[in-house]
Amino acid sequence: MKSCRVKTIKWVTKEKLHDLYINQRMTQGEIAKVLQKSRSRVCVVMHYFNIPVRENYREANRTSLCRQCGKEFLQKTHRTFYCSERCKQDVKNSSSKVYNSRIRERVLKMYGGKCCCCGEGTSELLTLDHVKNDGKEWRATGEHRGNGVYLAAIREYRPDIFQLLCWNCNWGKATYGICPHKNERRNCVYPN
Repeated sequence: MKSCRVKTIKWVTKEKLHDLYINQRMTQGEIAKVLQKSRSRVCVVMHYFNIPVRENYREANRTSLCRQCGKEFLQKTHRTFYCSERCKQDVKNSSSKVYNSRIRERVLKMYGGKCCCCGEGTSELLTLDHVKNDGKEWRATGEHRGNGVYLAAIREYRPDIFQLLCWNCNWGKATYGICPHKNERRNCVYPN
């Protein structure tokens, strides 16, 4: 029969740990700071000493205010911050809109801030264009969806690949192969 060897812990005693956790109501993280150990090591030692872990101090099933709309609701867990999935999505969407607009502003500033063809400078009317009309190949790779093209344009400044065009010039270039502004004959009829 094998003998069971008891592991000794020299850096803390059961009584000290019990006093900090139960009597002084310190959290495991606070105990870890006091004892200069990691929180996970404190958790393992508490389990080893059979010290009962108390319930999270932010208990579930209490009323709280929604961070989005301010409506009072009953929390299902201690990590529920919104009264509904809609409020949660609204917060997520608004933060992603801010992020996307910042990325777009950086690209516009980086590539001159105006249309390369007609000189339009209104930021809402500008878009990033592929100079060689190879945007379809870029999208086929699957890496450049959504803000992926804008992020690629920021990562490596390549005016030989990207340019800023207004929506009219971009659409004209895509439809007719050349922007109508660059066409010398303004009154010609384009083929279908």
